[in-house]
Amino acid sequence: MTLWYYADALHHRHGPLSGEELTLRLGRGELDATTLVWHEGLPQWQPLGAHLGELGAAAGAAPAVLPAAATDVGVLAAAPVAAPTDASLPLATAPALGAGAVVYAGLWRRVAANIIDGLVTSVAVYALLIPVLLVFGVGAWSVSDGAHGQGAALGLMAFVYGTSLLLPALYTAWMQSSRHQATLGKLACGIKVVRSDGSQLRFWRSLLRYGVYVAVVLLTLGLGLLVSGLMAGLTRRKQAPHDLACDTLVVDRWAFTAHPEHQRDRLDTVSIVVLALYGICVVIALAAVVFLVGMIRLGQH
Repeated sequence: MTLWYYADALHHRHGPLSGEELTLRLGRGELDATTLVWHEGLPQWQPLGAHLGELGAAAGAAPAVLPAAATDVGVLAAAPVAAPTDASLPLATAPALGAGAVVYAGLWRRVAANIIDGLVTSVAVYALLIPVLLVFGVGAWSVSDGAHGQGAALGLMAFVYGTSLLLPALYTAWMQSSRHQATLGKLACGIKVVRSDGSQLRFWRSLLRYGVYVAVVLLTLGLGLLVSGLMAGLTRRKQAPHDLACDTLVVDRWAFTAHPEHQRDRLDTVSIVVLALYGICVVIALAAVVFLVGMIRLGQH
């Protein structure tokens, strides 16, 4: 007897089912001609509409009649369907990685994306703050001896820190809830942020995700950054604390699309270049610090 599997709208795989059970679900409207099905011997996932004759012969009767337009769907490309819940199922019955797996973005792709986003948001913040400081800063500090001047200086400082936090938060929330589902850094590195079921984030969830990330880092005095990195690199679905709190995943740009076979479970060229340049900058900075410390000590002698 042929055992069938089918994929639901969330790309979860169900089965095994007999042909009769699959036909019954089709007749009840739980499945339709575009539902992707697979059984051992098929090269890839295919629409149910392409197997109505086979199912009717197996069941001893014709399956539910569907509109002609619905059955003329052709063979679809392989779909992103999760692994079966039955752990005893032989590996030979599972489609290839590109046809069934979701590639989660690892630590280094996320680090490279954050480096790019940090550069983008820093340029934006300074582009906004420098003119404001030039216009209002001189006046605020020139009268800083009086109560009015001190209040103006405190207000200016609050504006500076508030802008430094708010602008990156709005940028991140807006970009990740857009049709791109990714910031500029994530776009460059070929990754995106989605809900755990693969759906698009809403603006407020994206903003909350960024807020949780900042809170974890600040409340732990930076230790949360290390924890986030370890979790993003070592957990099964590469979820950092803010991902777990907000039910999100960082995945390859082709995950949960019509072409999951384009996913790549490795560092892309942009990420490699960004990480290499950043590493060079860090080495140069450390060398400069060591050089300055050495010159200061020589001067003291």
